[in-house]
Amino acid sequence: MVWGDYLLILAVGMILLTRTVWGRKQKAVIETKILSLTKAERSVWELLKQEGYILKDVHCQADLETVVDGRSYSRQVRADFLIQKNGKLFVVVVQRRKTAVPRQHPSHNRLRIMDYYLTFFPDGVIIIDPLNGKNRHFAIKLRRPIWRLSPVWAYLFFILIGALLGTMATNYSGGVK
Repeated sequence: MVWGDYLLILAVGMILLTRTVWGRKQKAVIETKILSLTKAERSVWELLKQEGYILKDVHCQADLETVVDGRSYSRQVRADFLIQKNGKLFVVVVQRRKTAVPRQHPSHNRLRIMDYYLTFFPDGVIIIDPLNGKNRHFAIKLRRPIWRLSPVWAYLFFILIGALLGTMATNYSGGVK
């Protein structure tokens, strides 16, 4: 084996080690966030867990900036849960109003849901009202961004690049004799 092979083995080992450590750290962070859930959010999470969803993040927020006529407007978009099932990512919003919410114009709902799509890139948005027992599921058909591909494809891509570089290094250094 030449140095390129050792470099490739080292790179794959580092990727797997980093992925394992990062996964354990994220799991510990999510478990501590679960402890801070309100009663309504905890009941919603129990319902989602029974339906087979995997929790990806709790109380996540991101900044969204809109520019209208050269004027910038920024705001934070918040989601109660980011969950995953069958490889699809969903944003969950828990309604907190104790009184009945007047039915809003459909364009307002579309704009609100579009904010979630632009910030979190989900496959759907689920709005749950635990007080009334109503669930609404929204989906907008968009092409999946390239960075949302499975990490397996990224690993295969980097292994292929490493093998290609190792082959090139062996060929240019005179090869193995």
